[in-house]
Amino acid sequence: MTKASRERRRERRVPVQIQIQYKTADGFFQDYIRNLSLGGIFIETEKPLPMNTKLRVEFCLPDMADPITADGIVVHTLRVGQTKNPSVSGMGLRFSALESSSKQRLESYLQVKNGVVPP
Repeated sequence: MTKASRERRRERRVPVQIQIQYKTADGFFQDYIRNLSLGGIFIETEKPLPMNTKLRVEFCLPDMADPITADGIVVHTLRVGQTKNPSVSGMGLRFSALESSSKQRLESYLQVKNGVVPP
């Protein structure tokens, strides 16, 4: 990742392993989130979707019953061999719409993970 691409990120990312379900106009999928921020997520998948694909995601944060629901768009993809970890494949998703209740839960979770507030 270049310095310029790191600087484009507005939100600090938190490493996680959270199961996610998502759908596009073409189907339903299930994979794992590897990092998340208030602005988006990275989904590890063997079959990343094409750039600019729009999708709807749903996932549950640890110790929270209500799911996070958001619309997003694929902004970058990684294929095996293109990263420092040669076995990683996936896609970066930028949230385009995040329900207000989902945003509040996600903000609270990220604050705890980032050490802003005690757990």
